[in-house]
Amino acid sequence: MNNKKIFSRIGISLSVMTVLVSTLQILSDLLPNNDLIMWLGTFLPIFIVGYPVGYLMMKNLPTSDFEDNKLNFKSFIVYFCICYTFMYFGNIIGNLLSSVLSNGDASNPLNNYIMSDANIFIRIAIFVVLSPLCEELIFRKVIIDRTVRFGQKTAIAFSAVMFALFHLNLYQIFYAFGIGLVFGHVYVKTHDIKYSFMLHALLNFMGSILSTLVLSTLDMELLNEIAEAGYVVTIDENTISKLFPGALILLIWIIFIFALSIAGFVLFVKNIRKVKYPDMPEQLEKGTVFNTVYLNVGVIVFICLCASVMIYITAIAV
Repeated sequence: MNNKKIFSRIGISLSVMTVLVSTLQILSDLLPNNDLIMWLGTFLPIFIVGYPVGYLMMKNLPTSDFEDNKLNFKSFIVYFCICYTFMYFGNIIGNLLSSVLSNGDASNPLNNYIMSDANIFIRIAIFVVLSPLCEELIFRKVIIDRTVRFGQKTAIAFSAVMFALFHLNLYQIFYAFGIGLVFGHVYVKTHDIKYSFMLHALLNFMGSILSTLVLSTLDMELLNEIAEAGYVVTIDENTISKLFPGALILLIWIIFIFALSIAGFVLFVKNIRKVKYPDMPEQLEKGTVFNTVYLNVGVIVFICLCASVMIYITAIAV
């Protein structure tokens, strides 16, 4: 199988995954509308159908071995800070672009699950364990193992692009690409999926679990009453005493994530020039990478499919 056909097979596999999962999720909308059906209808098709089918379609592609290394705790923290920077600023870009294109009518579909009343253990199982594990296995181990011989940088970028597109919405595509680059870099340098999984799980924990716990400390009913009353309401000491603890926790959280994002940016600038990738045995020549990796039937189909879904989601929100 030539180089282009390998990337095309991966693109076709991801396209089949996307079509199967999207079809099953649409069919689940025909079932009774409740929280349990919403969760099962969204995530069961991904974990039980999508990822297994994608793996089976790609598993017979030739793989490459590369050097195993350990990641020390200090390096792990550095990578985590850099990941958080990509997530923080990528999230801002995604939200702004989605708002502009939909005239402010679009909403992040992930919020329906993050802010739901589902049991916290269910949310941890989905967002902190299953999603990071399956995504790292497919987009890092499966894809990178089968493309790294064409160049480490090429494999990392390709896996990050496919990972970002698979999210199927503008809210997540930018930060997913950024953190996908870091996850891919960590996997290539260590050849051990546990490190990118732990980074992924920790980021998801902070974004989907810890952040909601922080928000839950606010008395939202009282805040809504104040907002509805406007300038008419008088905020007395009793009201302040009820709002203060949650407001203080939220302020500390905002300062913390902003400081983390700035630290990650500084670390990224400091370390980016040190990143070197050795040539691989079948390294693609300069000038042929884009044509080989992206201008093939499978990848073009996947890109068009994902773009169509994102355009459709944005259009129906307008």
